[in-house]
Order: sequence, then structure tokens, then C-alpha cells
Amino acid sequence: MCRSPARDIAFTYTLILTTQHWSYYQYFTNVTQVEATDANTLVIHTSKPNAGMLAANVPILPEHIWQA
Repeated sequence: MCRSPARDIAFTYTLILTTQHWSYYQYFTNVTQVEATDANTLVIHTSKPNAGMLAANVPILPEHIWQA
């Protein structure tokens, strides 16, 4: 299986947004969508700027293992 860093990050961030995980959700205030446009490109859509998400120390989950 070909690994995709961007897809793993998009999967992790979307999971945090969906579950509103208490440890990490505060970093993603105003994030409306996260998508991997290709294997190495991550696009984060926000309703307004949030410099705090640049400081997020979030462990990235490999999508191919954690995907339900």
C-alpha cells in the first residue's frame, strides 16, 4: 500500500474535528474542512485565520490502520 502523508494528516485532523477530542480540538478553532489534494499536499479550510493551529502537537494516525 502506498503511504500518503497528506491523507494521514487529513484523516487525523478530520477525526479530531468530528469527535471534538478534548486534547486537540482547541487547536482547530474555525477549521471547517481538511483535505488531501494529493499524496503530499494538505489543504486546511478555515472560516477565519487561526495561528494557534500551527502550534498543534498532534500525533498523526495512519489512515490505513485506523480507518473504520
